[in-house]
Amino acid sequence: MKKAFTLIEIMIVVAIIALLAVIAIPNLLRSRISAQESAAAAAMHTIVSGEVRYRATHPTYISLSGLASENPPYIDSKLGSGARQGYVYTMYNPDASKFYVIATPEGVG
Repeated sequence: MKKAFTLIEIMIVVAIIALLAVIAIPNLLRSRISAQESAAAAAMHTIVSGEVRYRATHPTYISLSGLASENPPYIDSKLGSGARQGYVYTMYNPDASKFYVIATPEGVG
């Protein structure tokens, strides 16, 4: 006589796997969001550092694309395009003495 799993046993295993997935998926999503937020904070720090280094030798601040196109570049070209790792970076230069950088999640606003 062959040994096999019964339908009840298979249904119990599937239910346990589904329960574990229901518990794990929200935690994975939160971890991903947290990682993207940390990456956005690091990218903003890179932008600010690049602006400060640029301003040390020039009379004004420069755009993101300008920071990326300098020779040598102050930031990488992906960050200079304004989008990286799920965030869109917008820089505002109201005058030569200050600048603002805003990171917005992609698909928001």
